[in-house]
Amino acid sequence: MVHKTPLKLLPVVDEYLRQRSVGESPERKKYFENPDQFLEDKKFQEMIENDESLNYLFRNTISLTMLGGSQQTNVIPPEAWANLDVRMLPGDNPQALAESLRKVVDDPNVTIEPLNKEFRVANFSPTNTDLYDAFRKVTAHYFPGTLILPRLTSGYNEEQRYRPLGINA
Repeated sequence: MVHKTPLKLLPVVDEYLRQRSVGESPERKKYFENPDQFLEDKKFQEMIENDESLNYLFRNTISLTMLGGSQQTNVIPPEAWANLDVRMLPGDNPQALAESLRKVVDDPNVTIEPLNKEFRVANFSPTNTDLYDAFRKVTAHYFPGTLILPRLTSGYNEEQRYRPLGINA
């Protein structure tokens, strides 16, 4: 069974795609110029799902990374465990995602809980800041025509810790 989390278009992804549309093929350009209009379009959804550089921008991702059970081949374990690496889109609710996974699994013998008890809400830095404007101005001066694009990363980094302190990263 494959579970796909719902597609969602964040403003930062919308801005990224619209700016990036300039260098895309005609078909991709059509989607990138107006991603909000095509989010329900099956061809656009397939493009997103089949492109690892796009898929994580539109949905929470869940990867099975560890499994465990018995320490011996001939022993049926009384319990087994699995670790999932979950990457959430900024603004999504960790408890709601955990609850949706419980519904997908739908087994009272399976528990789903975070490894660490602290759920951190994913975040990103805004692009309407003096710092971002400085990047644009300096780049335009030294490298005219170069695009400055916002981008969500596909994994965790320490920037998540800085932003709640008011530091754009």
